Amino acid sequence: MNPRPVICFSKQRDYEIPLPFHPPERYPELDFLDGSTTPENEIYADLRRMLAAQGYDREHFGSAAWSPLSDFVAPAGTIVLKPNFVRHYNEDPDGVLETVVTHPAVLRPLIDYALKAVGPEGRVIIADAPQYDCDIEALLAANRLPELLTFYRESVGREVEFRDLRVQFGRHDNGVVLERRDLVGDPEGYEAVDLGDASEFAPMNDRKLHLLRGADYDEEVTIRHHSSGRHQYLVSRTVLTADLVINVPKIKTHKKSGVTLSMKNLIGINGDKNWLPHYRSGFTKGGGDEFPRPDFYSLFRRFGADLARQLLKRGLGGPIFRRIRAAEESVGLGRRARNGNWFGNDTIWRTCLDLNKIFYFGDKTGKLSKTPGRRVLNVYDGIIAGEGDGPMGPRARPIGLLALGEDGGAVDVILAWIMGFDWRRIPVLANAIGELGGGVAITRFDGDPARLELHWIDEDGERDLLFSDLELNLGFDAHPGWAGQIEREVPADLRNVR
Repeated sequence: MNPRPVICFSKQRDYEIPLPFHPPERYPELDFLDGSTTPENEIYADLRRMLAAQGYDREHFGSAAWSPLSDFVAPAGTIVLKPNFVRHYNEDPDGVLETVVTHPAVLRPLIDYALKAVGPEGRVIIADAPQYDCDIEALLAANRLPELLTFYRESVGREVEFRDLRVQFGRHDNGVVLERRDLVGDPEGYEAVDLGDASEFAPMNDRKLHLLRGADYDEEVTIRHHSSGRHQYLVSRTVLTADLVINVPKIKTHKKSGVTLSMKNLIGINGDKNWLPHYRSGFTKGGGDEFPRPDFYSLFRRFGADLARQLLKRGLGGPIFRRIRAAEESVGLGRRARNGNWFGNDTIWRTCLDLNKIFYFGDKTGKLSKTPGRRVLNVYDGIIAGEGDGPMGPRARPIGLLALGEDGGAVDVILAWIMGFDWRRIPVLANAIGELGGGVAITRFDGDPARLELHWIDEDGERDLLFSDLELNLGFDAHPGWAGQIEREVPADLRNVR
């Protein structure tokens, strides 16, 4: 693993590039394409520059033979691109989809170099498990990925497949499921991976584990897969059997984890959302992390949520609970800390780290090993990043930020710092450092910022620097449930803000 990340600030601050996002000039290594160019496509040029900066296939750079991803995979291999395709719209009426999902303009150069590396006998697959209620057809139509894939099929003569890795879709209205529909899911199937004692949930007793809640209101499924020494995830075999996975997250804030970067993006390798613990019911004093404290609103909501769960599982009370939820949102209560949407969430980081262990160190069946199970490259889309009410309703921050690295934990730490957040106050990052359950270390970062090297690219050129010398602070607004708690410099009068 090359532990050095590359951080690049592009001249590009939007995605206003015509499909199919051609390279800005005719690069010699892309002789299998038709030679079409889009001179204004800085995103493509910057990603190429970043791959070269890492020294991939250094001896061939500048020639027709250059194939940067051939350092990861042999001809006839399989490369999977894992974007963040979480939802088909931005919950903020004034927000844009580009802050919520990975943009195809960032995928385009990665697809080209993936096709180059695996050759005509290999496979390039785009795969993700969006949120349970994501209308994937609407999402794909909006971000125009199918048009890009049609270009490859008709103009390049290569097939690039998209796979929805979910096993089920649920149509929601104000938190009430109106429709459930089984999906085809991963055509290669799934592995039920049980981490057992290697899970970050293993130290918890069953009393706490029985408080776990997942993506739906049927908590019995979540508890069944995380109790009595069992900690299971339903992991995509498309991902587990790939030779190289390129993880392509969107840079944005997150209501449950503080930020969502490469580590949080791996939620999308699990096919059944109810196998994923999101929070624990109740208050900290009773072993939960759903709410910060038992004030009137949270007590009322907890009682109402428990009642709603029991009735909704029996198909009762749907119209009533939809109206209550709509009224709650209309007066702004949806922004209150609830459902683990606050800095005290002690659950989601464990889920994320478990999935990262499987992703980096699971073999083709998900069984953990001391050696990496597959090659990984993380490429981050922050051309337009998201701040505030992420991940579903973020405001746009057009910063032109791209990042690349094999050590996802190290890059996440750097990007959180650049966003203006102290990684040591973000559990999914702070708890990723060093050896974890199962004896694996999913990041080479040892906790000392002075030792973390990175390569920096901006309008002034390229240079190497240390994390300890990194002063840039973009001052992102945190999610309301995290505001005043994770910023690099927290005013004393905000440290106890809820």
